[in-house]
Amino acid sequence: MNSITVEQFNANGYVHLEDFLNIEDSKNLALVLKNEADKRGIFDLQCPGSKAIRDSEAFDTLLLELLPYVEEASGLKLHPTYAYARYRDWETDW
Repeated sequence: MNSITVEQFNANGYVHLEDFLNIEDSKNLALVLKNEADKRGIFDLQCPGSKAIRDSEAFDTLLLELLPYVEEASGLKLHPTYAYARYRDWETDW
């Protein structure tokens, strides 16, 4: 366990994990999100102009794959519940 990140998490309630996702994986997830939001996204009243998705294989997999790293950074045992993502057209810049 990385004691520095756990200390940061305990002090701030969050920790920034540099390069947590590589840029190519991030771009691919953004494309998956856009495609899924276009097909089955629901309008999210908490973020006007955006669409939200749940029950996405890609994001549920991401949740489970990243869980051990988030647990290590926080020093907590976490229980995954669900993945939720929002998409808005102006958020991508490539």
